[in-house]
Amino acid sequence: MYNGRKKTEGVQGSKCKMESLSERNENQRYENAKKWKKRRKRINILLVTVVVVIGALISIWNYYTKCYKGYRVIDSIERIDASISEYTVYDDSLMKYSRDGAVGFNGKLDMIWSGSYDFASPIIDVSGKYAAVADLDGKEIYVFNGSDSPKEIKVLYPINLVRVASQGVVVVAMSREKSDLVQIYDSNNKELLVEFTTNVSDDGYPVDMAFSSDGRKLVTTYLNVTNGKITSKVTFYNLGEVGKNYSNNIVAAKTYDKEIISRVEFIGKNNICAFGEKGYYLYSMRQLVSDINDATFKRTIKSIFFTDEYYGFVLESGTGKTSYALELYDSNGKIKFEKTFNYPYKKVYMVEDEIIFLADQECHILRTNGTEKFDCQFKSPVSYIMPAEGYNHYMLVDDNSISTIKIVGD
Repeated sequence: MYNGRKKTEGVQGSKCKMESLSERNENQRYENAKKWKKRRKRINILLVTVVVVIGALISIWNYYTKCYKGYRVIDSIERIDASISEYTVYDDSLMKYSRDGAVGFNGKLDMIWSGSYDFASPIIDVSGKYAAVADLDGKEIYVFNGSDSPKEIKVLYPINLVRVASQGVVVVAMSREKSDLVQIYDSNNKELLVEFTTNVSDDGYPVDMAFSSDGRKLVTTYLNVTNGKITSKVTFYNLGEVGKNYSNNIVAAKTYDKEIISRVEFIGKNNICAFGEKGYYLYSMRQLVSDINDATFKRTIKSIFFTDEYYGFVLESGTGKTSYALELYDSNGKIKFEKTFNYPYKKVYMVEDEIIFLADQECHILRTNGTEKFDCQFKSPVSYIMPAEGYNHYMLVDDNSISTIKIVGD
């Protein structure tokens, strides 16, 4: 039976080979399944990534280009003030001021501070958390800081102009018969820090002044009319250590014949823009003064607007096809965009990165890339609108209410 035993061993060997092949096939299927699982996971991750990227691109596209034409009211309070009240930005929120006092609101429309005074013609300046309200041609200034009671500063002569820095330093220009007086106070303790005079016959009358946010630089513009000849004089004061080396802290003065410089503003910490009737002059003033650039427009300037980062112009178009031309510049004088538009407006101003046009019930908001963000007709005439905390949220003041809204729709 020797041959039979060999045969049995052969069958068993074949059986082992079959089992080994089956195991290899099973292992191969397992490895294939494992690879497919990993591949499917990568595909799912890729698909999710693509969806997220597409969503992000759409969001970015909407953020920079989409125009919204509707709004939804989130919260609202009734206006109980007189229509003569004015509104402005205060420390990223809203401030109301009138002849009898000032009020600050937070984003939830809660009144967070207030103060009373009795002014015939209030004028205002805001820097950071400080707001200075003065009585034009009066002799009182109230300085608010958002928490404490307002500080009252009384002066000896009628007030023409007032400005405030971000730490509460106040500069006030006052008129006298033969010379004007400029005084600088620390409103926190009412201490007089600096004062100097200007000669009316030589310098003329004060038109405007700009105060740097740190309270170390002052720029004034005066208008002189002699024998029918108009001359504007812009004077630069350095109130820091460098300025002490110069007479009356004056580090530079610019004279413009036959031109009215009606406004001067700090565009950022060190740059100053002087706005004229036909153009502008941009200067740098880190310590001393140097020219950056200037421009003269062929078209008539209808409006100017500015923030700490930008300044811009609305120009009469001069053609029948379009009503206005808009030009926006950054703080270094580089043009950001220029475009034409046809809609009417009564007021234009800039808050953060948005240019806002208002005309009764009509509102248009432009981005700094030139695209229109908001185009809407409200139900009531609008006094003021500004960005609020939250995506596409705004604080809106109309004839009847103060509201927080969210702009929506295509």
